[in-house]
Amino acid sequence: MNRINIKYLAVIFFVTISSTLTAQQFRSSYFLNEFIYSHNVNPAFMPGRGYVSFPGLGHFAMGVQSNVGLSTFLFPSPDPNYALTTFMSSTVDADQFLKGLPDNSIINMHLNMTPLSFGFYSWGGFNTFSLTVNSNSMLNIPKEFFDFVKNGTSSFDGTVYHMEDVSINTNNYATLSFGHAREINERLSLGVKLNAYLGVAAVDARISQLRVSMSPDMWEIVSEAEMNISASGVILETEADELGNSLSGFDMGTSGLGGSGFGISLGAAYEVMDGLVVSAALFDLGYISWNSTIKANTRSNRFVFTGFEDLSFFDDEDNDEEDDPNSLSNQLDDLTDDLMQLTKMYVNPDESGVRQSMPVTLNVGVEYKMPFYDRLSVGFLSHSRFNQVNPWTEGRFSANITPVDFLSFSLSYGVSTFGQSLGWMLNLHPQGFNFFVGSDNMFTRVSPQFIPVERMSANIYMGMNITFGRR
Repeated sequence: MNRINIKYLAVIFFVTISSTLTAQQFRSSYFLNEFIYSHNVNPAFMPGRGYVSFPGLGHFAMGVQSNVGLSTFLFPSPDPNYALTTFMSSTVDADQFLKGLPDNSIINMHLNMTPLSFGFYSWGGFNTFSLTVNSNSMLNIPKEFFDFVKNGTSSFDGTVYHMEDVSINTNNYATLSFGHAREINERLSLGVKLNAYLGVAAVDARISQLRVSMSPDMWEIVSEAEMNISASGVILETEADELGNSLSGFDMGTSGLGGSGFGISLGAAYEVMDGLVVSAALFDLGYISWNSTIKANTRSNRFVFTGFEDLSFFDDEDNDEEDDPNSLSNQLDDLTDDLMQLTKMYVNPDESGVRQSMPVTLNVGVEYKMPFYDRLSVGFLSHSRFNQVNPWTEGRFSANITPVDFLSFSLSYGVSTFGQSLGWMLNLHPQGFNFFVGSDNMFTRVSPQFIPVERMSANIYMGMNITFGRR
């Protein structure tokens, strides 16, 4: 049994804020010829061959997506002994630092693996089955938070910071998908996927309100926070006080299915004229019902500090400052206890299930094959993802070429909520074998630790599969 302490969760939360680490789709593959997982970007797309994935290696994806990077928080150091310094340094101008921040610093992380997948032609169309494991996490930090950390009391008359929706969310689940696509006529193709979601664990923690009022005479903090934990076999550790049972930690007991749900994905592709194809797809119209959700929230939401009172100092070793309530040590301990009370989560006695909507994805694409060389095409993809924490959109242009029958390549350029990105994909597909590798976010500048500098955005997609037959 792995004991998870609430203090450690808090540390992880703030480390994540400073270091950064949604089932993501491989958008650079949308228009690429003979990509056997094209049904992942549009259920109506059908490759030329059937396939069976190598166990655990059929499709692998991992990445991080953000609108901030190292250059947001690190600056040139005036000290010749150091190349860089953090935004907290007094040598870094506060206005310069805050000007480079977005209204909300957003971080998305994803890890997706497909242990088993296969597709084949039968029953009048192309049929697919996939088992996919998904781990998706999202983090949102408002600009006001960094203003508070950097400036503190920036005015003699006092400063008020009002921060809303500081949140962290993670969902971990598996998806069983059954898909069927077919040609309705020479120009129109339709596809559908039925999805079964198997929930493992989900955590949603958010500070809905954090108001900090700072003046020379008084500090006041008002906060409201809540946390929902959905998982199987969670054993709570609580401590009783006058406000209720506070959550001090929890154990992950026997593992099992934490929830289940269903969804549907739809796709269509229509050839408007020779060489011009318009397509659209809507993914994950569905939900997960969690069997049991632990709900907790803060109850002591106001803290006032007016300074130390009747402070005692001890120069004589015969006097014990631990016995004096006015000693600096004891007053600091009291201050720490009061601040910790703001972060205590109290468990609600009603533990019930929660139905959670899946994040919906919308793809709309237009592709045109060059009349002078039908192995070359250009395309534009509009990709929108709707979720509760960090919805985002992207427009991506791509050029796609199949110079020989067994090799396809795509180069793409995207502009999104997270900035600009360069993508590519190499798809090797000789008879009997398929290997693909690519990325939607290729970084151009990295730190010595190989971390992207401008934007914390990078991902990798790859896979190996056995192919058979012909369309």
